[in-house]
Amino acid sequence: MLNPKDLELCERLVQAATKLGAHSADAMMGRSTEFDVTVRDGRVEDVSRSTDKTIGLRVFLEGAEGRKLGFITTSVVPNTADDVESVVRRALGMAEAAAASKWHGLPDKADVEAPLDVKMLDLYDPRVAELTPEWAAQQALTMEKVAKGAEPRIHAFGSVGAGAGHGGVAYVNSNGFSGAYEGSHVSAHCHAVTLSDGNRQSDGWSEAQRHLKDLLPPEDIARKAAQRVGRAVGAKPGPMGKYPVIYEAPVALSILGHISGAVSGDLVAKGATFMASLVGQQVAPAFFNLSDDSTIPRALGSSPFDGEGLRSRVNKILDGGVLQGFLCDTFTARRLGRKSTGSARRGAGSLPHIGVGNIRLQPGTESLEQLAKRVGRGLLVTRMLGHGPDLVTGDYSRGAGGMWIENGELAYPVEEMTVAGNLVDMLKGIAAVGSDLLVRGGTASPSIMFQELTVSSRG
Repeated sequence: MLNPKDLELCERLVQAATKLGAHSADAMMGRSTEFDVTVRDGRVEDVSRSTDKTIGLRVFLEGAEGRKLGFITTSVVPNTADDVESVVRRALGMAEAAAASKWHGLPDKADVEAPLDVKMLDLYDPRVAELTPEWAAQQALTMEKVAKGAEPRIHAFGSVGAGAGHGGVAYVNSNGFSGAYEGSHVSAHCHAVTLSDGNRQSDGWSEAQRHLKDLLPPEDIARKAAQRVGRAVGAKPGPMGKYPVIYEAPVALSILGHISGAVSGDLVAKGATFMASLVGQQVAPAFFNLSDDSTIPRALGSSPFDGEGLRSRVNKILDGGVLQGFLCDTFTARRLGRKSTGSARRGAGSLPHIGVGNIRLQPGTESLEQLAKRVGRGLLVTRMLGHGPDLVTGDYSRGAGGMWIENGELAYPVEEMTVAGNLVDMLKGIAAVGSDLLVRGGTASPSIMFQELTVSSRG
């Protein structure tokens, strides 16, 4: 819960920093309380709780070769004027010993705006703050029981649990910005394992929301987990060759993660992304519209301002399939000769870095069943193994499992498959996106159909 005095403390730190010689400064105060509970075989297995309170202060010293950065964090609240001065002097000392950079510093004053309306974003649910580990245990025990009842072949559970948390952020900088907000989150997950004729399969379902009433009931989560692991029973390696491939929505989320990672301004500055030279080019079909939107009410990735005090906004990444630009914080924007996109992410105990709010892919009009009919013969990927692509080259290869499609219908489960391609070609070869939009965490995606990928297996 946010303390009304947190903003006041941040203001005192920033004022003291500029008074004692800093060219500019910012301060962030973060508070959080959360818990997680897991169960196994009808009993509580683990309960974890944490309460955190962190203050972070950045100071910048002006020099002939640029600005020097000093950063300090503490969990001890500086109450007196002497305490505040002590923290500031430690930060200034770190800055004096640091190397200078012409890209360091706060956002320009001309870019500072009032933050978004916190009430409009609706990020905090007081009901979540009232939840207890006992509530989480009951949710988890219900999921375990319902999943076993829905799928008798479940042999064990990889993990079943629930949790919740809430907290607040206060931020002030010397360019005149001041803002604070509270947020909450609640989650539940059920991951099951089947064992049938020596064939072991695992799958599950998870949910996370800002508000308690938006969370699926534990019975529904359990049934989804049971259905997913049940359809994988008897999986075997499938055909090899070049086939149409559908990434089911839970798996398609990873593709959006790869794209958003590839448009990080930091990677562009380092020449470490295949997207670096593609701004303004058609990299995907015209129906492929992807954005990073930190302004969606109740979304887990929303906030009224970014980690440097810039107002949250919508950043179009792919509009009509055309790459619009890169995501930048202030440091990287200056390095690239651009403007920050309000994409600085940080906690009170860390320096700003480039990140995303809510990645959203605009859904299409066809159901997953309709996409399968379009495929005819190919692969529906429902789970993946391994790491992501090489973002320098775009080369992509991951282990996969799912369902083989014959005559437009789901025919049988497959495993030990590998799906390979290059993200440049994969994006251009997207044949359709489904209507089955799935929101998980800060990412939302429908199923994605690729016209042709290389599919291999051990079979």
